[in-house]
Amino acid sequence: MVNTIHLVENKDTFLKSIMPSLKPEGILVIVQWDADKMDPEAPGWDPKDRALFTLRANLGHIYSAGYEVLDISTFLPMQNIFICQPEKRIGG
Repeated sequence: MVNTIHLVENKDTFLKSIMPSLKPEGILVIVQWDADKMDPEAPGWDPKDRALFTLRANLGHIYSAGYEVLDISTFLPMQNIFICQPEKRIGG
């Protein structure tokens, strides 16, 4: 999923709805803008929306939806890549 999460109104519900379509041991890869990497003067970038693109906000939605983050790749110039899978529940 690339540069999508910030466009979804109910992010947690949206991410939860993806879980049943994942194979056992399946992963969800999310590529999302990173506010700290983005030039506030770039066209189409509204600095007022900065909170939508922070690492903390992205992780908050991922964790709230019941995923664990296996890895975060930060090599892209304006985005991060989150490798996620549904949390493993004890006894289930």
